[in-house]
Amino acid sequence: MLGSGTQFEIPHDSDINYGGWLGFSPENDLYVMVGDAGDVNNAQNPNSKLGKVLRLRPNPDPYAGAAPIFFLAPPGNPYAAGGGDRFVYALGLQDPKSGSLFGDGIYFADRGSSSAEEINFLFHNAGGKNFGWPFFEGSAPATGSTTETLTASVTEYARGSGDRAGSSVVAGAIYTGPIVSLQSKYIFADRDSGKIWAVRLNDLMGQGIVPSSRYELLNADFESDTGSLDAIVAIGTDRENNLILADSDGEIFVVEPSGF
Repeated sequence: MLGSGTQFEIPHDSDINYGGWLGFSPENDLYVMVGDAGDVNNAQNPNSKLGKVLRLRPNPDPYAGAAPIFFLAPPGNPYAAGGGDRFVYALGLQDPKSGSLFGDGIYFADRGSSSAEEINFLFHNAGGKNFGWPFFEGSAPATGSTTETLTASVTEYARGSGDRAGSSVVAGAIYTGPIVSLQSKYIFADRDSGKIWAVRLNDLMGQGIVPSSRYELLNADFESDTGSLDAIVAIGTDRENNLILADSDGEIFVVEPSGF
């Protein structure tokens, strides 16, 4: 909310697949990730804000016109000039709930429904990418077909049980803190299974989808000195580049070198 009244609104007529992540790019553009509200048609409809990554630019002078305009469509938004919603930046998502800015883009999670949980990467200067839902869930064919060029996930794992499976992916962060064994790795988790994993950044930046067989399981290393880490809902870093994990009952944990 800015000023009085509603400045930006996204209709959502169901109680599932809300998505929900916000982040500012280095250029001060606001990224908003929105779920498909349980309707697979929304994700591929460029006129709908649902099932999308939106990109907005705060208006530096919102009161310059007759009516206040608080957000503009940045140059590079694929439908800024027409053909779809001007704030849509990327399509084809089911339930993107979390993300983190790194370098020239965003690593973000998209929760699946039956086959796969995935982590994607979106460059700041790559508007119009289509991440494939509902045609694919991860790399598995799902519903319908398309001739569109689709963007694959950077890594994915199966929905189910086991050390490298789950049902509610939580995007993480690239570790740059003091623990040498974690440096230059992407740390992420699954809320439902409770698993915490690391993947080498160089692998994520390579060609192809990193398979779950290459995940490093970190749960034993992340045992808490106090409290209980239950149902991870967010992962980030602090000013000292320590890894921060938050769980569903309001506890926040800091990952520090042993001996602290």
